[in-house]
Amino acid sequence: MPKPIGANVKYPHSAVLFKFCKEALRIKFDGQVKVIDQDVGAILKYDPADCSHWKRGSKNIRNLTHLRDIAQHFKIDEGIPVGIMDGSLSFDEALFEYTGYGSYTLDSKQLDALKKDFFEKPYHWDASDEGKSFEEIFKIRRKSVRDIAHKIIEMGAFSEPIIDLKEVSDLFSNIKIQQNKKIEEPLRVSNDGWKKNLRRIISHKKPLTCPYMRFLMAREIFYFLKDSEHELMAEVLTIPPETATVHGNIFASYLLIPDHLLREEVAQIFSDQDIIQQLAQAFGVSKALINHRLWNLEPLSKPQT
Repeated sequence: MPKPIGANVKYPHSAVLFKFCKEALRIKFDGQVKVIDQDVGAILKYDPADCSHWKRGSKNIRNLTHLRDIAQHFKIDEGIPVGIMDGSLSFDEALFEYTGYGSYTLDSKQLDALKKDFFEKPYHWDASDEGKSFEEIFKIRRKSVRDIAHKIIEMGAFSEPIIDLKEVSDLFSNIKIQQNKKIEEPLRVSNDGWKKNLRRIISHKKPLTCPYMRFLMAREIFYFLKDSEHELMAEVLTIPPETATVHGNIFASYLLIPDHLLREEVAQIFSDQDIIQQLAQAFGVSKALINHRLWNLEPLSKPQT
């Protein structure tokens, strides 16, 4: 875990930008390469001395060309390094923006590993004697998860684009969400009971106005509903643990950005301004999440004639 930036640092946002770049390089190389400070400096063609000044926050990274170089190096929106430097984007939130909040499908590497295990011990996942296929067990049930999220939106009669997650939790008697600034991790979960008698408290460190906190909380609501075997979850209760995060990510994306509200907002945005930024602000989510939802927004079915 990166250490916090000290109060005596001359340009603290520059130091945060350095930490972001170093962590992003670690993620990019996926542990295959040991990342050193000079790897970060090389992004801007800095010599070791300039790199050291940048790391310590004694060098102000304010040149727009440099911020653009960082964005291009990591293939991210320029708003991320700019947001870090103007203080509007924290280290944690910038990192979530970079990683894209997790996957919405199983990648080929995960599938290959699962297939190998499945054919060696299929009853580990299917103890029902039904002989379910690999494809059936590990199918991603996007439509079912979308329908669950939309049912919750209907239950709460939510009509504004920023979905109040506290009001969502209030729809279910055995879940409580609360802020606790003293915890170290973004979220902390405590449980009492089991399955249908499960009671869960989810504590969040930062306010639920933070886009990445909203996403994490929405995903935790999915986990609670599944773990407590809520009737809404009938079609996804049998999903294996290996796909739980993927299904949780899909649920969070639809809960925070319901289809009908997204269409309404798209119809109202100003086309001469940054469309993604407008939508992200309207829903209180990240640009990465808005991009994902726009990409997966299904067209309205045409009425039959």
